[in-house]
Amino acid sequence: QVAALRRFLLRDGFLLASPCCGSREFDNAFRREIKRVLDNARLHKLSSEHPVYHIKDDIKKVEYNRFMQKSEQRAPALPLEGMDVKGNTSVIYSPYGIGGGWRGFSHPFARDIAPDDAIRLGVNIILYAMTH
Repeated sequence: QVAALRRFLLRDGFLLASPCCGSREFDNAFRREIKRVLDNARLHKLSSEHPVYHIKDDIKKVEYNRFMQKSEQRAPALPLEGMDVKGNTSVIYSPYGIGGGWRGFSHPFARDIAPDDAIRLGVNIILYAMTH
């Protein structure tokens, strides 16, 4: 699977990943495994100028669910990280859950992006993937 995913990404494929409920275990495993796939690329924080934050909606910061707002953990204003292949960001990763927001709710103890912002991010990510 590592070799197949590497071939896919090197042939202009695109990967979006996000842990269900912002699982720290998934986050650690994803970071470990994606290094195996693209050993010469590194996950890096996407800057606020990255096209994924502006391709449709102009996203300057995201809100997080109630659990994250009440936790002592400081969440970043913009959560996305990426890996570049041949000059394009071919892997976009959010260490915070976005899928719950796409379903319109988040789990009570999840490290999730709030639903409205998860949807806005999702639309921008899809448009970015289709045009880059």
